[in-house]
Amino acid sequence: MITLFLARITWNKTRELIWRVYDPEISNNFLREIITAKSSSRQFDCRIDPDNNWELATWHLTD
Repeated sequence: MITLFLARITWNKTRELIWRVYDPEISNNFLREIITAKSSSRQFDCRIDPDNNWELATWHLTD
């Protein structure tokens, strides 16, 4: 699985981790397994948004 860590945002007792993922289906299956098995030591939410042109990442990559 090829991924690139893009950003971490911590605010109001929450943390958001933003990744660029080459094959989202693999990542989605892995995350769903963790959620279904309830095997994470922390609560989390995940979302995968298509962004082939990195348009959603622009905000995180600019000054």
